[in-house]
Amino acid sequence: MVYNIIEVANTHGGSIDYIHSLLDEYSQYKDGFGIKFQPFRYDEIATKDYEWYDVYKSIFIKEEDWNGIIDIAIQTKEIWLDIFDEYGVKILNNNISKISGIKLQASVLFNYSVLNALSQTSLNDKKVIINVAAYDIKQIKERVMEIEKLMNPREILIEIGFQSYPTELGDSGLSKITKIKANFNNRIVFADHVDGQSEESVILPVIASLIGADVVEKHVMHSSLETKYDMFSSITVDRYNRYITLQKMYLELLKMPFITNKEKEYLRKTIQIPILKEDVKKGKLVTKSLLSYKRYGKSGLNTKELENVIQNYNVLATDKVSGDALKLEDFKKANIATIVACRLKSTRLRRKALLPIGDYASIELCLKNVLKFENVNHTILATSTEVEDNELENYIYRNDVIFHRGDPDDVIDRYLGIARKLKIDIIIRVTGDCPYVSNDILQYLLQSHFEKGADYTTGKGAAVGTNIEIINVEALEKVKKYFPKAQYSEYMTWYFQNNPEHFELNIVNLPEKWCRNYRLTLDYEEDLILFNEIEKYFKEQNIEYSIDHLFRYLDKNPQIAKINSHLTLKFQSDKELIKTLNERTRISNMELGLGTVQFGMDYGITNQSGKTNFSEVKRILNFAKQKDIKLLDTAAAYGDSEKKLGDVIGSDNHFKIVTKITNIFNQRNIEQHIVNQVNQSLHNLQRDHLEVLMIHHAEDLLNVDGPICYEVLKDLKMKNVISKIGCSIYEPNDIEKLLSKYQLDVIQVPINIFDQRLISGNYLKLLKEQKIEIHARSLFLQGLILMEPKNIPSSLKNIIPYVNNLRLEAEKHQLTPLQLALQFVKSINEIDYGIVGVNNLQQLIEIEQSFKHTTNSDVDYRKFAINDVRLIDPRKWNGV
Repeated sequence: MVYNIIEVANTHGGSIDYIHSLLDEYSQYKDGFGIKFQPFRYDEIATKDYEWYDVYKSIFIKEEDWNGIIDIAIQTKEIWLDIFDEYGVKILNNNISKISGIKLQASVLFNYSVLNALSQTSLNDKKVIINVAAYDIKQIKERVMEIEKLMNPREILIEIGFQSYPTELGDSGLSKITKIKANFNNRIVFADHVDGQSEESVILPVIASLIGADVVEKHVMHSSLETKYDMFSSITVDRYNRYITLQKMYLELLKMPFITNKEKEYLRKTIQIPILKEDVKKGKLVTKSLLSYKRYGKSGLNTKELENVIQNYNVLATDKVSGDALKLEDFKKANIATIVACRLKSTRLRRKALLPIGDYASIELCLKNVLKFENVNHTILATSTEVEDNELENYIYRNDVIFHRGDPDDVIDRYLGIARKLKIDIIIRVTGDCPYVSNDILQYLLQSHFEKGADYTTGKGAAVGTNIEIINVEALEKVKKYFPKAQYSEYMTWYFQNNPEHFELNIVNLPEKWCRNYRLTLDYEEDLILFNEIEKYFKEQNIEYSIDHLFRYLDKNPQIAKINSHLTLKFQSDKELIKTLNERTRISNMELGLGTVQFGMDYGITNQSGKTNFSEVKRILNFAKQKDIKLLDTAAAYGDSEKKLGDVIGSDNHFKIVTKITNIFNQRNIEQHIVNQVNQSLHNLQRDHLEVLMIHHAEDLLNVDGPICYEVLKDLKMKNVISKIGCSIYEPNDIEKLLSKYQLDVIQVPINIFDQRLISGNYLKLLKEQKIEIHARSLFLQGLILMEPKNIPSSLKNIIPYVNNLRLEAEKHQLTPLQLALQFVKSINEIDYGIVGVNNLQQLIEIEQSFKHTTNSDVDYRKFAINDVRLIDPRKWNGV
C-alpha cells in the first residue's frame, strides 16, 4: 500500500479561504492519505534583501490561522508540516498531538537552529522525512544518523525529488529509488515536481509507486480559484483523481497471483505439447527423440505432465501412431520383473548354483537378495527344459518366486517366453551366479532408465557381479526379430551394446561409493571361498546384506578381497570369443537397393525372359516404394533403363538415383563428354539432381586422363548437380589405387558368399576408415548362386560343388539358398547398400521377404570362398 501526501505548499498565496476551499475539494481522500503544509515566517526564512522576501511576507499565515487550518484538515487526513524555521517548529509544538510527521528539505538539513529546536521537541512518536536532493549515499547515511541522534523519531523516511519550477523529467530522481532501496532499510518518499500540465505529472508518480516508492508527495492546487504561486508542478483535483485511480489500478496488479487463471488458460490453449514423430508400439518408453512439439487441436499431456508420467514408471499401454498426442490413459504402470537365468550345466565349477554359501544354496542366496528389489512385480527363476535342470525347482527360496523353463540355449527366447505369458514390460536381468546384486544400484538405474526413455540400461564402474541390466521387452522382441535363433544370448549384453544405432542405450556412471574392482560372481572355487567368508562375517555381526555393508567389509579386509582377485571373466579375456560376439550379435545396417540393368537390356546368366517390360517395371517400382527401398542403381550403358525410370518415377523424391558414366578414355574433350552424358542422364531420368554419379570403370579414373575426369565431377558436385562422387570397381586392388589419388564418397564393389576377396584383404575396413559409402553388387553372382546345380552351364561346372555345399548348409540351418546368400552379405557390417537386380516383381518380393527375416546364423562363411577368379568374375566366364 502506497501512502499519498497531498502537498499544499504555497498555492494558497496567503489566503485562508483558498486553503479551506482546497481542503473541501480534497476531503474525499481520507485513509492512507496525508496533507502537508509549509508554515514559515518571512523574516526567519530569509533576509530583507532576498528576492522573494516580499512574497514570503505577503503569504504569511498567523499562528491562530494555522491552528484552525490544522483542526479542519485533521478531520479527514493525517497532518504533515514542512519545517523551514523556528516559526515552523512553534506551529509544530502548538499542534504536536495532531501532527503525524514533519519534513526537512535538503536545504534545511544543516540548519542547526532548526535542528536544535526540533531536538527539544518530543518526536519519538513522529515520522521525519528528510529530502536528500544532491546528497550522495555517504552523505545520506550521515544525515540519517544525525537526525536519528538529534531527534530520535519514530521513523525516518528518505525523500527524493526537488522543485525546479517545474522539474524536468530527467531530473525527477526516479532512478534513485532502486539504489536507495539497496543501501537503506528506510521507506522512500517520491516527491514529484514535473510540469503539472503534462501527462507525466499523472504517470510519473504511478511509475514511482510501482518501482518501490513507499510514499508519494504530490503538489496540488485549487481547481477554480486563482493560484499565484507554486502552480508549476501542481495539479487540480480532477487530475489528482485520475492519478489516484491509475495508481490504485496498477498497484492492484502487483497483488495479483504469480499465475492467474486466465494465464493458465492461455498456456493450456497455446502450449506446444509433445507429439509423436513416428508410430510407437505398446510397451515402449517414450523418449524425447520420438517427440516433436506443436500446438494441438485436441487434449494431450504437456511436457511436464508427460515427464511425471514417465518418472512414475509408466509405459505405453497401447500402440500410438505418428502425429498423436499422448494422454494419461495411453499409459499404464510398467509391469517390471526380475528374471534370474540359471542352469546346472556349469563345467568350471560343477552345479555351482546348488553349492552352499553360508546357510543357502548359491541360487537361493541370489534370489534372497533379488527379492529385496523395490518397484518389481515379479521375481522369476528361468532355467531350461533339460532334465538336468529339474532340481532347480526345489531352490526357489520363497513360494512367490516363479519357476520358468524355456529354451536351453537361446536365453532371449527363454526370457520372452515368460515375458509374453505375464505381459511383462521391463526386465531386470540377473544371472544366477551373482548373489550380491544390489537394490540400491537397481533403484538408481531404474530411475535413469525411465527418465532417459532407454531400451537398455546398465551401470558403469560396478564391481563384477553387482551390476544390473534393465531391458525393455519391446527391445528384446526387436532382437528376436533380427535373431530368431540367438545362439549367443547367454551374452545378452552384446546384442544391445553392439547395436547402438538400433537401441536407446543408457550406460550410467554409478556413484563412487558403488564402484569397486572386486570380483563377486561365482565361477571358480576361490569365488565360493570368498562368498562364504562374506556370509560368515554377516552372520557373526548379525548384518543383513547391503552393497554398502559388503564394500565396508571388503575395504577393511583386503586379504579377503584378494582371494579371487586374480581371476578374469571369459567374455572379457577370450579374444576369439569377443571377436565372434562382435560379429554374430551385430544387427546389419545394410539397406536394399534396386539394380535396374534388366529394365534396359537382356542381362544375367539366369535370365530366361529378356528385358523387363514397362508395365512390370512400374509394378516393381511401386512395390519398392511401398517397402521403403530408396536406392535405384542404373547406368547410361543399361540400354533404356534410365528412360524407363524417368517415365515411371519422374521427380519422386522417395527414390535416390545412382547412375554411371562410361567410355571416357581417349575422348578428345573429356569435360564436354562427361557433361553431355550427365545432361542426357538427367533428361532420361526427368531430374535435375543425382544422388550419386559413378565412373562405371575404375580404369577411367586410373589412366592418364583420370584427374581431368575427377575435376569435372568435383565441379558438378559443387554446383549441386550431384551429391556424391563414386566409382564402380571389379578388382580389389583398384581400391588402394583410387584412394591414393582421389577423395571419393561412394565405391561399388562385387561381393557375395563365393567372392570374398574384399573381406580377406580388409578392403572394406579401409573404405570405412575413410568414411566411404559402400554399395555391394553381384550378391547372387547374376543368379548363379541360386541356380539348381543341374541347370548350371557346363562351362561353369567347377562351381557346382560350391553351390551344392551352400545348399546343404542352408538346409542345415533351415534356410533357403537365397536367405543364406543374403545372410552372408548382411553379416558384413561395412556394407551400406546391397544392390539386387530382378526381372520381375515376384523375384523382388522373395528377396525383400528373405532380407527382412534373415539374421546371423552360426555359419562359417569362409569355407564358401572361391579363389578362382574365372568362376566369380562374370567378365571371365567366356574364358572358362
